[in-house]
Amino acid sequence: MHLKISSKLITSDFRPSLAILASVIGIVALSPYCIYHFFTDRYALGSVILLFVISLLVGQYFLRKDPKSINSAGWVIAPIMVVAASLSLHTLGIMAGYWLFPASIMLFLVMTVKHAAILNTLLVLLALFILVINDAHIETLIRFTVAWVLVNILVGIFVQIIDQQRTYLTNLAIRDPLTGLLNRQTLNNELEKAQYRCNRGAGPSTLMSLDLDYFKKINDTYGHLEGDNALKELAYLLKARLRFSDLVFRVGGEEFLILLDDTSLDAAAVLAEEIRSTIESSHLIKTTLSIGCSASRGNDSVSNWMTRTDNALYRAKNNGRNQVQLIL
Repeated sequence: MHLKISSKLITSDFRPSLAILASVIGIVALSPYCIYHFFTDRYALGSVILLFVISLLVGQYFLRKDPKSINSAGWVIAPIMVVAASLSLHTLGIMAGYWLFPASIMLFLVMTVKHAAILNTLLVLLALFILVINDAHIETLIRFTVAWVLVNILVGIFVQIIDQQRTYLTNLAIRDPLTGLLNRQTLNNELEKAQYRCNRGAGPSTLMSLDLDYFKKINDTYGHLEGDNALKELAYLLKARLRFSDLVFRVGGEEFLILLDDTSLDAAAVLAEEIRSTIESSHLIKTTLSIGCSASRGNDSVSNWMTRTDNALYRAKNNGRNQVQLIL
């Protein structure tokens, strides 16, 4: 039995969700303290805790509004946390240092590791300065500093490892492992975006369908390793020739699709012929290429666009292969 995991789950950033959860816990935990201190006339402490709660509420707002703006949310939360931490240290002394540990962890959840490390370094230096002028004991300062550094190092390493794993899993989810090209998983989403732009009045995009002719003969004659090398060489040639904005997908064994952003059918035809000619003269691929092209239309659907492109490829195949066919 195989467990199928959604690529959306794999590629999503864990930090916004974790930061929201942590801020909810922080708000629930701190609010009673805030209310208690105000009712007992300890307004300074109540105000400090209120600042922490406000910073968490601000973070909630930004993260729920746009989880992708997590670093921006961090730059809003950080100054409030710094002010609150400074006031709490000045009011409570070293006892307030315990509250700084969850605050520093929160910064790693709402900012990049680099920015969080810089801000936490500034925060601990500020904390030590306030504690020194309040005559804190030297041994206490050393223990506090060592514990702070260890926590920040461990949390920073943890976040970096998770980010690296997410990047790795993202590539597994959206890229073909043999060629490194995008796979079918991301194709429909990109086509929908291109068709949407066209429907909104932007210029057309052109979809190019490519199929290596008699690819089975390469595997039968030279072996599957040589067939894999041919596919990788084709992927390399395509990426070398195309623009950064163009997207290349491997959608089958020897089938490829190219999405040419903001490209007319005539311009795509010129490019397709260049690609076909390059493959024909390649000594590494040992076969030819059939190509079908069709441009997006306003007020149309992705399904119709794909059908026109497939029909153009079938026409190239049926007319003798090693050629480019267009359908308006």
